[in-house]
Amino acid sequence: MGQAGYGFDALQFLISTLITLYALVILLRFMMQATRADYFNPVAQFVVKATAPVLGPLRRVIPPIGRYDIAALLVALALMLLKLALYRLLGIPDTVIGGYRLGIEHVWFGSLAWLAIVDLIALVINIYFFAVLIRAILTWVAPQGPNPVVEILERVTAPVVNPVRRFVPLIGGIDISPLIVMIGLQVLRMLLIPPLLSLA
Repeated sequence: MGQAGYGFDALQFLISTLITLYALVILLRFMMQATRADYFNPVAQFVVKATAPVLGPLRRVIPPIGRYDIAALLVALALMLLKLALYRLLGIPDTVIGGYRLGIEHVWFGSLAWLAIVDLIALVINIYFFAVLIRAILTWVAPQGPNPVVEILERVTAPVVNPVRRFVPLIGGIDISPLIVMIGLQVLRMLLIPPLLSLA
């Protein structure tokens, strides 16, 4: 691989990391509002302050629908599209979505927008997967005392963990519902992402 190839790899990594991290924070804001998280929590305060410059003005035009912040979803989708558009503009030939690499050199704008939607779906699955994983690790490592990170993760992951927990009994006093949820999320990613990518 030549110097240009290394440069493209570094540039792609930088673009992907910065945009995906901010999209992740935006989606956390959406999930926190949807699950009525405690906004006095220090983690929640960070998320709110980090997203306020973008979501504040936009929410005046696109107000939330009940607990669901539509503006946050649109911003997250716009960020995924921006990432792919920058790749095309800079001549980066391919990308990875949901763990699957695909070429985007000759993809037209409509398909690029669809890939942005799939990229957002994959990001949501990853957020839930790692949130459940981190929540389980922190619960096992430091089960005693209040932990602001655990409190937020418990609230955000409740929609996917609690339904499973109702049907899965404790085994030897250990809650294995997070493990089942993580396996289910990985299976969902493998079953969902490839056919969605094939539609682009």
